[in-house]
Amino acid sequence: MRGRIIFYNGNEVLARKQLTNALELDPDSAEIRKAIKNIKLSTELKEKASEFFKKQEFSAAIDKFAECLELDELNVTFNSTIYFNMALAFQKQKKNEDSLKCLNKAIQLNPKYAKAYFKRAEIHQQLSNPEESLQDYQMAAQLDPSKIHYQFAYLFPIV
Repeated sequence: MRGRIIFYNGNEVLARKQLTNALELDPDSAEIRKAIKNIKLSTELKEKASEFFKKQEFSAAIDKFAECLELDELNVTFNSTIYFNMALAFQKQKKNEDSLKCLNKAIQLNPKYAKAYFKRAEIHQQLSNPEESLQDYQMAAQLDPSKIHYQFAYLFPIV
C-alpha cells in the first residue's frame, strides 16, 4: 500500500492524503481504514509520550512510547525513533542499562542512525565502557560528518 510506505518514509501528511484517496476508491477496505487509524494513533501516542517527557514524567513517557511500538512493527524508521526516545527517558531515570538496550534496538532497526550511536557512546561512557564508547563516537562521526560535536567527541573522548 503506497500510503503506508510513504508514512514509513516519514511523510505523514502525504501518507494520509494517499490513504484517504485510496479509501475513496475502495470505501469498504478494512486494511486502508486500519492504516489511517494506525497513523493517527501513532502520532497521538508519540505526542502524548513527548508531553510526559517534557513534564519529566519519564515512566509515563516510556509506557506511551512502548504503546507506539505495538502499532506497526514494519515501520522501522518510526520505531527506531521511538526506541531512541525511550532511551532518553531511561537515561533521565539513571537506568543506563535499559537505555543501552533501547539504543541497541534503535540501531538494529536503523543502522545509519548517527544520533543513536552518539547517545549510545555517551551511555557507554557512563557505564565505563571506553572502547565501545569510542567505537560509537567514531561511527556517529562517520555517519554524519556535518555534526561537529560528533567529530570532537571522536577526537577527544571523555573516557
